[in-house]
Amino acid sequence: MYYALNISSGDLIAKQSIPLPGGDLVELNGVIQPSSVSDEFLLIGGNITDVGESYIPIIWSYNVVVHVKFQQMHYQWSPQMATYDSINNIVYLNADFKGYPVLLKFDYNQHKEDVVTLPGTGWYIQSSYNETTNMCYLGGTSQVANQFSQMVVATYNTVTGDTSSHIIQFDVPNSCYYSIAMYQYNSKFYAGLYAASGSCPSYIFEVDIVANTSTLLATIPYDNAAPFDSDIYFVFDNINGYLAMIATNAEDYTKLEICMVNLNTYEVDQYALPNVLSKLNADEDEFLMTLS
Repeated sequence: MYYALNISSGDLIAKQSIPLPGGDLVELNGVIQPSSVSDEFLLIGGNITDVGESYIPIIWSYNVVVHVKFQQMHYQWSPQMATYDSINNIVYLNADFKGYPVLLKFDYNQHKEDVVTLPGTGWYIQSSYNETTNMCYLGGTSQVANQFSQMVVATYNTVTGDTSSHIIQFDVPNSCYYSIAMYQYNSKFYAGLYAASGSCPSYIFEVDIVANTSTLLATIPYDNAAPFDSDIYFVFDNINGYLAMIATNAEDYTKLEICMVNLNTYEVDQYALPNVLSKLNADEDEFLMTLS
């Protein structure tokens, strides 16, 4: 089910059932935001082959019959997001295969798929693509023990095939485990850090991936608020330039807590709204959310 919410008023704008292929047990892990109002959404998830253990990654085009299965990736289980090269009509899907980060590539023109091994020790949830530099960028939590305040940045040049990785250190407490994702807007990069353990705040930073520096934009106090998705904690509007964490209040699930950063002005808004979804679908235990 796809929901559209007005995050100024909390009103429901749209509710749309998403048709998926019958006969398959599937899981949805994300949505690729369209680059314009006329583009279609791409749905990211997989055909579950062993419940709780593995699935085959799939890309669905919303309102288009074609869908893609990466059959060679039979054993993989990890949250995924993807990025889209609109010039060459290629989708890049980051994933985890047997403990190693990979980039799944599907060419919609040639209907050809490929798997690219990524360097580094990061757990990459979000990826982005720069059509000017032909580069895929990924940022994720370092999986090195006791280095939770580090983000691993990996790059992939889609023309040469070259890959690289390096570390960015954040000035945050190292006593909590942070789930980290990196986003790209107007050729600048931003990182969302969600404190998935302990009682540390969550953060939104601007990062310079060349100078390996970061600038704090927002601190989100720890108050037991739970984000909508169990792995993808931040939502990103790549058209208008907003990065937000939207969570349900732990003590009152009828309220949404929102921290919104305007990436054009760096203005930060933190506020609460009625959680209309709690009334609409009390049986739903997970939602996928995008900003537009």
